[in-house]
Amino acid sequence: MHQQLLMELVNKAVAEKSVALTSMADGVQMLVYPLDHGILVGIGLEGERAQRVDAVRLLHKRADDMARFGSWLPARLKDGSWYVVKRVP
Repeated sequence: MHQQLLMELVNKAVAEKSVALTSMADGVQMLVYPLDHGILVGIGLEGERAQRVDAVRLLHKRADDMARFGSWLPARLKDGSWYVVKRVP
C-alpha cells in the first residue's frame, strides 16, 4: 500500500515539478520533492503532533541504529513540522 502511494507521489511530483504531499490514515505525512538527479522522500508530522517531537530522542534513536536509520536525515521545516528525509537516486 505505502509503495503504491509513494509511486503515485513520485509521478505527481515529477510531472508537476513541485512537492507532492499526502496524509496517511495514522496522521503521518509523506512527501516527495523532485531533484535534478532523483527525488527527496520525507515522512513526518505537522501541526501540534510535530510540536511534541523530542529532537534529542529522535537523534539518539537514529544514532543507536545507523544501519537502519543512517540514510534518513531528521529535518525540522520552517513551519515547525518534523520529517525524516532521504535522497533517492
